[in-house]
Amino acid sequence: MQKLNSTRITEVLVSGTWGEVHFGDLRMGDVFRLFESNGAVVIDPEGYTQWTVIGLPTPFIGPVPEDLFGIPLLVECEPYA
Repeated sequence: MQKLNSTRITEVLVSGTWGEVHFGDLRMGDVFRLFESNGAVVIDPEGYTQWTVIGLPTPFIGPVPEDLFGIPLLVECEPYA
């Protein structure tokens, strides 16, 4: 059985167009979305698929939980409607 790469793809919305960026390059006010390595859209527990950054990325301190999917950074964000 092959294990899938657990790295997520991050895209940011700029002037109406989505473009791929490194998760750590997100900045305050950016609207972003995430994709699993297999192309599936990431959906949060409330059903949102796009978010607005309201805090700068910060390193995760301590053991990285499995649900961070290999991204050892946290970003404070709110749903983008």
